[in-house]
Amino acid sequence: MYNYYNYNVHDYMEPAGISSPNISAIPQTYNQKLYTPSEGFIRGNMFPNLYDPYITAEPFKLNPQTENEALLNQVREYTFSLIDLNLYLDTHPNDSEVINLYNQFVNQLKQAKMAYENKFGPLTLGSETLNSQPWAWLVSPWPWEVK
Repeated sequence: MYNYYNYNVHDYMEPAGISSPNISAIPQTYNQKLYTPSEGFIRGNMFPNLYDPYITAEPFKLNPQTENEALLNQVREYTFSLIDLNLYLDTHPNDSEVINLYNQFVNQLKQAKMAYENKFGPLTLGSETLNSQPWAWLVSPWPWEVK
């Protein structure tokens, strides 16, 4: 009988022709300056050394035309930053500097969401702005309808 709990994932993956992922490019400790949430968002990662292979590529610059777009971009930038830092912390759970930065970004995301929702309505069903009558979820425009 096969024991599901005692196997080497690399032994399992190799026969199928799937090589082990190369994680050598991931920094082992946070000892470098990270991109800002805005810069990380347009480059696709928060770690400058992971962007090095694409250094000749010019990232797309966001140019919000309205206050709505600018606030929504802040929400997107902090959300992306949290996801990227979360992935890093999955492999580096004792990096206290990044944990502190992560928690700082959580607070900044809350502020960005609050600023957006107070002016333009709820972003998610968990929004505090839905504590109103009439039901604010049905009020237009939706974030993706902004032009």
